[in-house]
This record gives sequence, structure tokens and C-alpha cells, in this order.
Amino acid sequence: MNKIELLAPAGDMERLQMAVAYGADAVYLAGNTFGMRSFAGNFSPEELKTAVELCRALGVRVHVTCNTMPRNDETARLPQWLEYLEELGVDAVILADVGVLALTKRHAPHVQCHISTQASIVNYQSARAWHDLGASRVILARELSLDEVAELERVCFPDPWSRNMLKEELENDLAAFLVALDGQGAVAGYAGLQVVLDEGYILNVAVRPDCRRQGVAGQLLQVFLDFAKGNQLAFLTLEVRASNYPAIALYGSRGFRGVGRRKNYYEHPKEDAVIMTLDLTGEEETDE
Repeated sequence: MNKIELLAPAGDMERLQMAVAYGADAVYLAGNTFGMRSFAGNFSPEELKTAVELCRALGVRVHVTCNTMPRNDETARLPQWLEYLEELGVDAVILADVGVLALTKRHAPHVQCHISTQASIVNYQSARAWHDLGASRVILARELSLDEVAELERVCFPDPWSRNMLKEELENDLAAFLVALDGQGAVAGYAGLQVVLDEGYILNVAVRPDCRRQGVAGQLLQVFLDFAKGNQLAFLTLEVRASNYPAIALYGSRGFRGVGRRKNYYEHPKEDAVIMTLDLTGEEETDE
């Protein structure tokens, strides 16, 4: 499997700088035209040049969205924009229209074509068709990703969250979820975080069985650690099955320490939960 890429949105220069500072492997952003996120600040041609230069200096890849469905008058202007992206050396264009893909291959031949979630790909035949047309990556429909996360829950946990429970958490303003995709755009793992005041609670960390031992869980966890430090949280807390030694070792390697147990917390089979906490205040007690 290809290395998991942590791809972060960057609606403006401030958000791009934050994404880069907290360890993003790549960012996706839009110019003033041809991007679906018209509500974001986005980037003028000059700002985009600056953004690409910053990312290039730090080894961060840049994906630019061209995922609108352009009308005839817009397609007449698109080649000039694509040639500019080629000149800047962006890594990929995120698109959803087959005509835009053809124009990208013609006017920006060194830029990869990634198919946007706006294309609503939900089966392998569609993914293969886009690949045959020259796409190097497809992003599956959002609805499918939620189904995949629910399936991942079922595979990874004896007491999995239902699809409805996951959906409710996604709509929870206090919670955030990260999803790691493999090289084919399928869900490789996910993690959830809930924040209340200055404390964070890691809800779940799950990795697809064939993607384990490849650092996926560690990368997901590190994003939350960087977020917690950047937002000056005081603690991060989680629960883990007492017999899940690999997970306990992973959390321990990131500074989490066992602070208690919840008796018979888990069902199927019944088992204690180890409560682990990471103190971010810099005032953790020692044995001295």
C-alpha cells in the first residue's frame, strides 16, 4: 500500500500556514475561479504563486481544485488557468468533469488529475473508467466513506458504533473526525476527537486490518496531538481495552499514561478499559 497522505484544506493563506505548521503532507486549495468552495477566501494568482513556493520549500504537495462543472464560456478561459498551474508546478488538479480532465491532460501534462468527491464515485467500475481516462486518484462519494467507516468499526471493534451514531458525531460541533485514505481512495483508517473547554477526548482510532503496522494510527494520532498543542488544550484522554497491548504501547510512545480503569467497561467480551491521559500543561507529576 502507498504511504498515507495527510491532506488538509487551505481556504486562505492563514489556514495554509497552519496546515503546514501542523504536519500536513499536502494541502488542497482553490483560485478565484473553477473551485466549488466559493465561500472560502481562496487565492489570487499572485497568492497562489506564493503558496506554492512556500509549500515547495517545505516539501508539501499542492492540489488545486477545478471541480466546478464549467459552462461553455468558462471552458474557454480554463486552458489559460491550467497552463498557469503547470507553470507554477502544482502537484495535482482536483476535478469532477470529464471535459476538464481532457483539458488538464492537454494544457497541464505534468499535473496529476485527481477526481473530486463531487463526481459521486460509488463503485469500482466508475473508478476504473476515470483511471483509464488518465486520473491518478479518485476520491469516493462522501456517503460511501461513511459506510466504509461504519464497516471499519464493525471489523475493528466488538462493540462498534452504528452508522447513525457516527453520523450524529459528524454533525456534532464539538467533534472532529480524520479519515485516512489509501492510494485508491478507500478508507484505510479513521480517528475521532471531541473537545470540551480545554480538554480533548479521543473517541476512536481504527485502522483497516490490511493497513495495520504501516504507521496509519500513529499519523492520525499525531494530527490530534499537534491540534491539542496548537490550541493549548490541557489534557487529552482516551479509553482502550486492557488487552489491546499494541494500542497501549502506541499511546504510551506519545506520552499517554495510565491513570485508572473502568471495570467491565466493554462488552462482547466483557473487559476493563484502561484510562490513559496526556498532560499538556507541562506540570505532570514525576516520581522525584
